[in-house]
Amino acid sequence: DIAAAYSAVDREFEPHWHSHAHAVIAGVQAATDGEYAPAALVAQTMAQRATPAGGGGLSGLLGVPDGTLVWAMGSTTYQPNLGLGAEELDPSEWTGDVTLRFNPGASILPGAFGLFTTNIAGTNVVDRLFSSFDPGATDFANTLPLSPGGHSHYQWAFTLPGLYRLSFTWEGTHVTDGFTSTSAVFAFQAGASVVPEIDPSGLAGVLAIVTGGLGLLERRRRVV
Repeated sequence: DIAAAYSAVDREFEPHWHSHAHAVIAGVQAATDGEYAPAALVAQTMAQRATPAGGGGLSGLLGVPDGTLVWAMGSTTYQPNLGLGAEELDPSEWTGDVTLRFNPGASILPGAFGLFTTNIAGTNVVDRLFSSFDPGATDFANTLPLSPGGHSHYQWAFTLPGLYRLSFTWEGTHVTDGFTSTSAVFAFQAGASVVPEIDPSGLAGVLAIVTGGLGLLERRRRVV
């Protein structure tokens, strides 16, 4: 998952990867949960799906005809089942929701990227959330409200193979520290691996370490 905590010391969000037990990291199935700095991992998918045509389709979001095969992740069918986590944010410490903003201009994009939801059958598009092709095609201009304490899953789509570096910004109003905003870049590989030893077991989705170390997070807390 992509998650965010809050540092009371630095008075800013701490975006990070949160891996769960049994996730495949650098070809090895993890025994426990882990947290990693944004630059420490790349999420890879080898899964593809045809873009749905129902509910208005995704041609406006991705710039490709409905029914086009794209690389996908974010569900049990299209692994890794990548979610957006706000469980580490205490609802009592925030005024309303936290906003997650996608920044196409600060991203590196071999093709188009989109974030969306469908009905259970996967045939109709329900929500259009992020788009590098046309922000105007999204429901809320490339922003997504996240409820502190919550967790949600969406479908991620990439139209061409390659390494995508996506920039996101977390924004919110802390009840003590006021408005805060933090940006981070997360990497995604659509198709062929950037790390030769990834996925020896043939799993559809993996998390691959692409830096020299694990990049485990060290949190600083305010002393009271």
